[in-house]
Amino acid sequence: MAQNGYKPEQINDDEYVYDQILSGKIKLDNVKFNRAMLNNREGLQSLYTDNMALSTVDIAQQTIEVIPLASMARKIKGLKTLVDKGVKKYRGLE
Repeated sequence: MAQNGYKPEQINDDEYVYDQILSGKIKLDNVKFNRAMLNNREGLQSLYTDNMALSTVDIAQQTIEVIPLASMARKIKGLKTLVDKGVKKYRGLE
């Protein structure tokens, strides 16, 4: 590693070395490790993609659930008055 320009402090820091290996900046000749590292990267990409898809579905689902609440809230008598009083009190106008 020293030949590649790494400082002794970096070489002695295990976490730094592991990060460099896992990021692919340091190449290893171990075929099993390289295969496992590639599989893990692909798995992380798949996990990221799945999570983003779930987030989109969650947003869509919440939108569908919240839209009817607005129309229901308009029908409740006195709700607007309560909200207005709450806003005035919050702003210190009352």
